[in-house]
Amino acid sequence: MSLGIKAQCPLTTAVDFTATDINGQTHNLFSYLNAGKYVLIDFFYTTCGPCQQTAPKVQGAYEHFGCNSSNVIFLSIDQGDNNSQVTQFDNTYGIHCPSISGVEGGGTAINSTYGITAFPTVILIAPNKNIIEQDIWPISDAAFLISKITTHGGIPAACVNGVNDLKNNKINSVYPNPANDYIKIDCSSEDLKSLNVQIYNVLGELVFESKSNDLIQVKNLNNGSYFIKVFKNEVLFLNEKLLIIR
Repeated sequence: MSLGIKAQCPLTTAVDFTATDINGQTHNLFSYLNAGKYVLIDFFYTTCGPCQQTAPKVQGAYEHFGCNSSNVIFLSIDQGDNNSQVTQFDNTYGIHCPSISGVEGGGTAINSTYGITAFPTVILIAPNKNIIEQDIWPISDAAFLISKITTHGGIPAACVNGVNDLKNNKINSVYPNPANDYIKIDCSSEDLKSLNVQIYNVLGELVFESKSNDLIQVKNLNNGSYFIKVFKNEVLFLNEKLLIIR
């Protein structure tokens, strides 16, 4: 079930399903589509190497489009694994978009319904129920996937998921983004000074770390997509925010 052949959904029209993600939330496909939403589905399984590489890129696009608060809904649908295995996968690769396991969540049956035979397969469904992208591949980085979705009408939005607003302290923004020479973390309180800022590449590898939220030099990073995590005394305040370096 690895990416040995061309991964593609053979369907051109969506088939409805109802499934429960690993956090107990129920998702009905046609309810999203009837509400005028696009739905992007990442079909995967947890031990698939290309799936592991693609998942953080899908996560970056998920954040760019508002963490399911805008007009694009992201769902990750697993083949063959249980809730515990999918939870471990998400924790390992920093995934926060809704994940539906193959066993308890019903993902294996959905994979079968959609004729998925190679992984990952990433598809995009329009509100009129047409599958307008049967196979978004290869996904070089989050920016590529974002561009693909934007072409079809995806609307960017602020993502509030993953932000810890402890005692009214919070991260307001990371700017400039896209960045070139430096970034700065804008905090709402003096209590959030001296932050631990970590930057990861799209493979989930730590490539940069700084102990200050003053001007953080990023000029030595190659152009591309990255993800930022921000900690204060080991408390996670900002998780997996997309950063573009140009």
